[in-house]
This record gives sequence, structure tokens and C-alpha cells, in this order.
Amino acid sequence: MPYLYNQKADFPVKLNGKCKSLKMEIVENAWGPRLPDDPSNAPAGTVKATGAVQPGMTLDYYDFVWNRYVWETFNNGYNGKRWPSLGYLALTKPSNIPPANILMDVSFSDKEAGYNQLKAYYEGRGGSAQSKNNLPQNVRVFSDFSHTGMLNTSDNNLTINQYEVLRSDDNGSDLLIPLFTRPKSMIHGTDFSGNNPYGYYIRYAKLRITAVFSTGHGDETVEKYVDVYQVPRITNPKAVWRKSGSSEDFNVLLTTRSGGPSNSDYIGFYF
Repeated sequence: MPYLYNQKADFPVKLNGKCKSLKMEIVENAWGPRLPDDPSNAPAGTVKATGAVQPGMTLDYYDFVWNRYVWETFNNGYNGKRWPSLGYLALTKPSNIPPANILMDVSFSDKEAGYNQLKAYYEGRGGSAQSKNNLPQNVRVFSDFSHTGMLNTSDNNLTINQYEVLRSDDNGSDLLIPLFTRPKSMIHGTDFSGNNPYGYYIRYAKLRITAVFSTGHGDETVEKYVDVYQVPRITNPKAVWRKSGSSEDFNVLLTTRSGGPSNSDYIGFYF
């Protein structure tokens, strides 16, 4: 996924056989940084974000006591205790989503009450007094693979939530399903953001995908887990400038730190 907030990326799915339904769920959705070579683990200690935020404010990984408590309770598997409503990833984009903040009338000082309102918003069960959503962002079910083209199963029929059927025949279907990064600030005064502030670390989410197929012996259910990574932040440069009217060729090489966030050695980043 892109490191920026409010972005979209297509997730490819290949279905072999006659699929009756496809369910996608976000079961893990980390707000904090993960090690790029070991995404199951977070970096030890305090991690600085890239760039200034406001005078007197940082985006330290462990700056906020409440956030640290949230992170340290992420240790009980897929049983709801990983707090996916705080993470960067969403399966749908509501029609009324603000460009920067989700819950305009909720702040860090609201603590667990604020989190509960964000959770309700994320799950399509309301939200805060000023920000409400009835479209679940953590789960989505697909059942129409009958013809090629852009289709939609979301409640508000937004074009941006359409999924694409690339192939549909007796052997199965090929799909492109949209995934989204969430807004810049989800609760004012916290680190909960769809924007990855870390210049070296990735962020991590996990999807549970459940497909039900029709077979000659009845229905067959297949379940798989898929990891989804948000790439590190690009810090410098974000643009290349040259003289107006110049048509000369130029080369740009993206680089990444080699061997850790404090290492000054950079290597080429090819994709």
C-alpha cells in the first residue's frame, strides 16, 4: 500500500472454480511501525517519525501512554484484541469521509470513549456526534462474478468502492478489489493515521479471505490469510525540479537506508 493517506490500491484475486461468495476481513491492522525484514515484530524502544508535526509535538512511537497500552495488548491472535480500527487499512471508503480527520469532535483526551466511537465508525455502526458512517470498512462480501466489468456490493454504491471482474468463465474468475489507506488523523492528538510517518519502517495488516465454492459434492469453503504492507515514507525528494522550458533528460534513483534507520549508507531501491 502507498505510504500516503486516503490512497487506493487494487488487490488481485484469482478464483479457481465456481465461487458462490468471497468474504474479506481485516483481522490485524497495526498503527505502529514494523521491522521491514521481520514484519511480525515492532522495533524496540522509541521510534521517531520523519519530519516535524507541530511546535512542541513529536510522533514518537511511545510518546502517548494510551497508545503504548494499545500496542502492548496486541498479543492474543485473531480474537479482536488487535484493535484493527486503529490501523491504516480499510476495505471501503465512505461517502462522507473528511479529507484529513475522521472524528472531528473527538480528541486524545477522550481516551477509551474516543476509541469506541472510532471503532463504531470503522465497523459501520455510527461514530461520533459529528462523524457517522454506516458502511463497514473492516469486512466486505462479494457474490457477483457473473460477467466482466466494474461491479459494486457496498451499500452506498460509490464508484470508488467498485471492484473489477477481469475474467469470468466456467474455470473461475479474476478480480481486482480496492483497498484504501485511511485519513491523515483518525483521533486528534494521536498517532492513529492512514499516513505512514516512518521513513524506514513499514506498517502491517492481515486479511482473512474466505471463499465458498460449488462443487459436485456440495459446497467447499477455503480460507487463506494474506499480509498487506504499507511502504515506508519517501522523505527526500518528493519532487524533482528543473528550469522552466528545459527538455533535457535526467535520471532519478530512489534509495533506502541499508542496515537500519540510523545508518547513513543508502542503496538503490528498484521496483
